[in-house]
Amino acid sequence: MVNSINYDNYQYTGWGLSLKAIKCLESLVSQNNISNVLEFGSGQSTLFFNDLGINFTSIDNDVNFAAKHDNVKIKKIKQTDDKTFNQIINNEVKFKDISSELPVVPKIDTRMKNCFYDVSDLNLNNKFDLIIIDGPHGNGRSIAYNYIQDYVQDTFFILIDDYNHYPFIDHFKLIFPNNELLHSNTEKGDNWSIYKVLTK
Repeated sequence: MVNSINYDNYQYTGWGLSLKAIKCLESLVSQNNISNVLEFGSGQSTLFFNDLGINFTSIDNDVNFAAKHDNVKIKKIKQTDDKTFNQIINNEVKFKDISSELPVVPKIDTRMKNCFYDVSDLNLNNKFDLIIIDGPHGNGRSIAYNYIQDYVQDTFFILIDDYNHYPFIDHFKLIFPNNELLHSNTEKGDNWSIYKVLTK
């Protein structure tokens, strides 16, 4: 049983998840007994999961933008070259195995290339049944699919925000081919999709 939500508690600025996405997630969590969330990109959605009263871990690089909560992990952004990025996307290399060796991105911006959070010292003890992909900026958030393989339940759900910015969906399906699209929001400026995924 999750807590009831007052939607007016959150700010919908266009940078975080929209009101429509929050409402959809509330129904998803309630109907599927979701109990453990892993979130890439922290903000209003982090506060939402906290208010729901379920377990969550949120990863971000920006201490000023991220929600203020003990479950938020602030990590530096690492950058790969094109060859390594393609190997990660095609599941030929595990990102978590090379994260510590990669350089920190020299500049944070909204068009960063091949970048993802430094997960080298991120100790995740849970198996998650909901994944939120809403960070970092740029094409590198596709690296999340490679990383989460060892940390998801046999059946899990995933929300991919801004799916139209880069080939996030194509990259997702390379690693998790056994998926079912549950909802896709196509409104201008509010593009996100939710999938159910079977790993076995």
